[in-house]
Amino acid sequence: MKINPAFILVVFYLIIGVVFAAPVVDVTVEGASYAILVNEKVWFNSSALILRSRGKWFSSADGSLSVVSSDLSTGNDVWGFFSAVTLKWNSTKSSDIAFQTVFKSYRDFPGIVFEQHFTSGLQDAGLHQDDEILASFPSFAKATDSSKLYLTFNGVFALGQVGRVSKLDQNHFGVGNGGPIAFWDPSEPTTCIVSPVTNFMTNLHTLSPALNKDLAFGIIGQINDLPNNFFHSTMFMCGEGMNDTFSRWGQALQQYYSTKRSTPSPTDMTHPLNVLGYWTDNGAYYYYLTEPGMNYEDTLLDLDRRLTEEYKLPIRYWQLDSWWYPKGINDGVTLWESTADIFPHGMGYVHDHLLGNKTKSFVLHNRYFAPDNDYIKDFPFAIEEQYALPLTVDLFKYIMKKAKSWGMSIYEQDWLSTTYLSMKSTKNSTETSRQWMLNMDRAATSLDQTILLCMPLPRHLLQSLECPSMVYSRVSNDYNPGLQRNWQVNYPSLLMTSLNLIPFKDDFFSNTKNEVGCPFPSCVEPRAVFHSILSSLLAGFVAPSDGIDYVVPEVIMPTCRSDGALIKPDRPLTVLDSVFYDYDLINLPFLPEVGSAFSQYQVYTNSNKKMKNVLKDIKRVKGRRYKRDEDKMTLRWYYIVGLLDKRFPSIKVSLSGLDVPNLQADTTYVIRNVITKKISVFNSSSPAVIPNDDWSYQVAAPVFPNTNGFALLGETSKWIHMSKQRVVNIEYLQDTLVAFQVIGTPGEEVVFEYVSVHKLSDVKSFTVRISSAGIANAACIMTSPPACSQITEHSSSQHHMISLN
Repeated sequence: MKINPAFILVVFYLIIGVVFAAPVVDVTVEGASYAILVNEKVWFNSSALILRSRGKWFSSADGSLSVVSSDLSTGNDVWGFFSAVTLKWNSTKSSDIAFQTVFKSYRDFPGIVFEQHFTSGLQDAGLHQDDEILASFPSFAKATDSSKLYLTFNGVFALGQVGRVSKLDQNHFGVGNGGPIAFWDPSEPTTCIVSPVTNFMTNLHTLSPALNKDLAFGIIGQINDLPNNFFHSTMFMCGEGMNDTFSRWGQALQQYYSTKRSTPSPTDMTHPLNVLGYWTDNGAYYYYLTEPGMNYEDTLLDLDRRLTEEYKLPIRYWQLDSWWYPKGINDGVTLWESTADIFPHGMGYVHDHLLGNKTKSFVLHNRYFAPDNDYIKDFPFAIEEQYALPLTVDLFKYIMKKAKSWGMSIYEQDWLSTTYLSMKSTKNSTETSRQWMLNMDRAATSLDQTILLCMPLPRHLLQSLECPSMVYSRVSNDYNPGLQRNWQVNYPSLLMTSLNLIPFKDDFFSNTKNEVGCPFPSCVEPRAVFHSILSSLLAGFVAPSDGIDYVVPEVIMPTCRSDGALIKPDRPLTVLDSVFYDYDLINLPFLPEVGSAFSQYQVYTNSNKKMKNVLKDIKRVKGRRYKRDEDKMTLRWYYIVGLLDKRFPSIKVSLSGLDVPNLQADTTYVIRNVITKKISVFNSSSPAVIPNDDWSYQVAAPVFPNTNGFALLGETSKWIHMSKQRVVNIEYLQDTLVAFQVIGTPGEEVVFEYVSVHKLSDVKSFTVRISSAGIANAACIMTSPPACSQITEHSSSQHHMISLN
């Protein structure tokens, strides 16, 4: 159906204004202009639409671009039923310019999608610029509202940056970004995100010089020609709260791409994601450094032996950084194989001589290829003065297949940002950089390998949605002992976890003393425990990297079980919502590093099949009878961490700020300071406090309802007190019993602590010994005070009995 553009405002508003529970997102369109409304308030008015072709600019502002027709339609796609308005454009100054812009609104999706369609492509833009855009849709006029803020993820590792919408900063946008932008007013919970949906590697949002620095979205100006039938899509969606909005945004993109990452099974105890390893990358003691008088082969085998036998550390894999392969021009890779001076007998020999080698593997680092690399004669590359980019899947298959035979289980692709930003060929084509990522993924997938991304830009993280083998990403700057702020992880982790990428903090020293001889300006790590805690909270790799004479097992082992299995939260660490709504971020020296993770359990009040060894057919518990029912509830253990100095205010954390499930006025937690061991009440009237005296770590445990104030603190000797890698199921029988199943290494003794909210000073503990089957059962009886112990079962002719040891 075609309608006169003058009527678009009324008709389009009726079709496209969809009411969601909260917030309400609308677009009003009149001619070439439009406005975005959130909860009936204008958030953005449109700027002009500009387009570059044949070396000239065309614009709706000067009439050189104009709408020639408008269509209303409906349809369905992956996000459900939508209504759409399509504007068809041409130019009075060039007969070969014809394209369409589309607004889409969805019945069940809280936002708007903007599309650009170039049926006949776009020729000879002639820009060749990183900070300008080929065609601007959408584009937003400068805002005057000083209350609204924005969050971008910019540059290497997608670090967070905040500013005022009324004072946009070009340093926060441009080619080093390519990811989402969040907008919000701290006085309201509503958060809105603008993000590319397609063309992640060549999309751009920028303060366009051609639009007098208005904010524009589209395709990067380095590209000279767009192919026929080129299509680009951008979304504007809203939600309540920063974490929840990002989560829903990430879910929408994963739905669009049917993303199913090849995340290893959490029960695979041979995979580096799930077990303790040792790292040699930048920041590590053995980064381009061996033991005196040894080559790397001898050094690794000696370290492996001493870590295992002397320190009793369950090291299950090794990460080998860029020191193991030769380099050429610009320190790029010439041959991704070890040389005789590094491993005289070859990498396969080293793997085969590691202790317990059948369960050990390598994480192998790679960087950009040099233009004088050895593979050029056999594989196609885009070759530039300092870099060479593989153009097909074959090179990646070739090198990964060899590496797999040496024991590789994870391929680490580093220097992603440098490769992208430094090369012209990554940015002057709509497909080259995307295919680079896809080829890497296809090779890894074909060989049952996964990929760790390192030094990514936000665009690399989004592009991984099409790459299922890309499972993990570094979340922080390179570690240097005591120097760089590579503990700044909360904001990029918000982005990564939204995309279902597993964040990884990098390696760390476990010792606070001077590790004499390390290859860095400082060899002292004053926050060793803090780095260990962050590693656990992010639910990625745990990467100690000390010199062999400085290893501190007491700092490393709280991250894992005695068999090396990492103990993790269910949701990794991300920045707290309260940071965005309760504090003046603009006038702080840098963004405050405060965040939370959680472990979550569906707690059943009837007998669960997984708990049949605990509760099946039990008729009496210490002589008390109980009645089964069919209810279940969600309980979470929260892990709250912060690093604030005196330049920051202390931060108060509320239960609502943690998004506590089943939150009611009488919901109560007990919160334990892991360092001081102090325990206090945490509820609606008593918030938790993150102090501004360096770093802090607190664990909040729920008080079970109707149990006379019982709280299971968990395995307090581990950073993550309650984890699926330790407690797999919980049964809760109101007023009577809390029972749970514990897993671990046969013979391992696990100590749990519990407390009553009515007597916080009286923390009690009990020990569970893991059986030969790798499991044990425990129970807490809700007497006054509660009593907990391991369960032993024995049979009678009529029923099973539980005894508390």
